[in-house]
Order: sequence, then structure tokens, then C-alpha cells
Amino acid sequence: MKSLAMCAATILMLSGSGYVQAQDVAGGPPKILQIVSEELKPTTSSAAHEKTEGAFLQALVSSKSKSRYLGMTSLTGAPRALFFSAYSSFGEWEEEVKGNSKLPGLDAAMDKAMAADGALLSGITMTAWSHRSDMSMNEQNLKGVRYLEISQYNLKPGHTGEWGELARLVMAGYKEGIPEASWTVYEQTYGGQGDSFLVIVTLKSAAEVDEHMAGGRKFAEALGPERMKKLEELTASSVESQQSNIFVFAPKISYPDQAMTDADPTFWKQPKVAPKK
Repeated sequence: MKSLAMCAATILMLSGSGYVQAQDVAGGPPKILQIVSEELKPTTSSAAHEKTEGAFLQALVSSKSKSRYLGMTSLTGAPRALFFSAYSSFGEWEEEVKGNSKLPGLDAAMDKAMAADGALLSGITMTAWSHRSDMSMNEQNLKGVRYLEISQYNLKPGHTGEWGELARLVMAGYKEGIPEASWTVYEQTYGGQGDSFLVIVTLKSAAEVDEHMAGGRKFAEALGPERMKKLEELTASSVESQQSNIFVFAPKISYPDQAMTDADPTFWKQPKVAPKK
């Protein structure tokens, strides 16, 4: 069961509990999501990376920047850290950049932090993604969430129509068989080649992965043999490549807003300004 069951059990398969909301824990997923992916050198320890990332946090806190982001580290796949920033529009993103440019000393502090952090990295990628509510189901917020299962689907050129049909078919199967299922979908807007989509599932504990895997049979039963065959055909015709990985939220490399901190104070903590030496 790896062809579509992979697409059903990995793609829009999991019955999770929401998604990635990087700024307002009480609201829905942001319309625009910026993801910075830092690939770590094999010799880089988590402690060393936390230290260099701390310099970015100190620069933002000291300058009273309004920028906020959530950091994660990989549990599977290549060793890396992901940083999520959420915006209601590209205009809001622009205003944040303009605001930071006016803060005295921020650019110099960020450059210094970047030089130290860069020595630990083998690569960095910056991408922007747009929310696709029409392909998402039962979206929730991040309160109590500790992990994200992120699946990226790279499509064959000219096959977005089949992908859309595939998404509708998967949603139908889950609504009929596992109506409580939840996920969020983003379409890549900038930073990549071709058409790519992210399917994001939230996990409050790793034990939920076991529960989700067990739900695959209900999904297949709800669709039935004929629609399952159609799903496999759509997957083969539209998906060029796919990868799924699990990431864990890392408070020490995150700068959450106050609402996020207040909603889960034992986990999230606001970084404090380090005393001057």
C-alpha cells in the first residue's frame, strides 16, 4: 500500500489536529507563509545552533522589532531547522521589512549573527507559500501542538488539474470515513521550481502518528475500490516526487508573539534582553 496509500496515507491522509499558525494562536492559518530552511552541517550540534540563533533573537528583542517566527528542528530527513513567519498579505510582509530597516543597530546585529550562524550551515533556502483553504480540512490552531508532519508534493508540469481532482477525492474520502481529519495545504508562490504543495498536519504527541496510520483502512473503505483506483491514477499522472518528514517545535530558536506564549506558557517563553557586558 505505497502508491496511493502513500498519497492517501501520507499526502492528505492523516487525521491531525490543525496546522501552522505562527502568529495568532487563536486564529486560522495565515494567508502567506514564509519558510526559511537552514541545512545544518553534519558536525553541527543542536546546542551550537541554538547559541547562534540566540543572537538573532537578542537582536530583535533589543531593537523591539515586531517580527515574530516559530522555529522547528527535523526528526527525520536531513538535519535542518525551519523558521515560519506568518502574514495576512505580502503588503504586511513589506511593512515589516520597512519597519525593521528603521530600527537603529538592527541591521548590524543581524549581519553579525548571520556570519556566526552561517558557519554552521551547509545551505539555506527561503520560500513563500499561499494558503489553499479549498484543499484544507478542519483547520485549527497550534495550542498544545509539539510536532508537524510536513509533506511536500512536487507536481509534473501541466498537471495541476489532476492534483486538484486528487485533493477533492481525498477530502471526500475523509469526510465520509474520518470526518474529524484535519490538515492545511499551502501552494508555493516563490522560491522553487515548478508547482509544489505542502500538506501540514499538527501533532500534540508522537503517539498520534500511530492513530493516523490506523485510519488508513477507514479511508480506503470509505472510498471503495473504484475511487481508490482513480486516486492511484491521479497520483501517478500528477505527482513527480513527494517527501514527508516530522519536525518538532523548538522554543529556544523561536520568537512567538504574546498570544502564543499566553496560550501555552509552560512551553513557549518570550526571549529576554541579555544584559550588556
